Amino acid sequence: MAKTHDPNGRLRAAASAFFRFYADNPRDLDLGFYLFRGGMKPAGLGRKRDEELNGALEAALHPIADAAEALGASKVEANLLMVDVFAHAAGLLLLLHTGRIRMFAASASALMEDYIHYRMARIGKRSC
Repeated sequence: MAKTHDPNGRLRAAASAFFRFYADNPRDLDLGFYLFRGGMKPAGLGRKRDEELNGALEAALHPIADAAEALGASKVEANLLMVDVFAHAAGLLLLLHTGRIRMFAASASALMEDYIHYRMARIGKRSC
């Protein structure tokens, strides 16, 4: 990810890089959703490995929250935006990798970029 001091650029770059990584690496996305083996109940890979994976996920997502704070969001708003971007990316990635996005003649990448722009525009105007 290119280094930029501009909070807008940092937020856009962090959110886009997270999305692009999993768009380009579907097997890593599968690992990220290991919790859903056998249905929507946590299965885990063992306490230590789960903690490592969760820490890595948080580290990958935290630049989004940091940039949101630099743009004027409170810590709570920035963390909520980070979770929201993660949830939106996860949904689009699911549609992309299952091929369901084609049903809508849509681009997951374009939808993600639009969503990032929309969320950035809301920072400072009202709660994230």
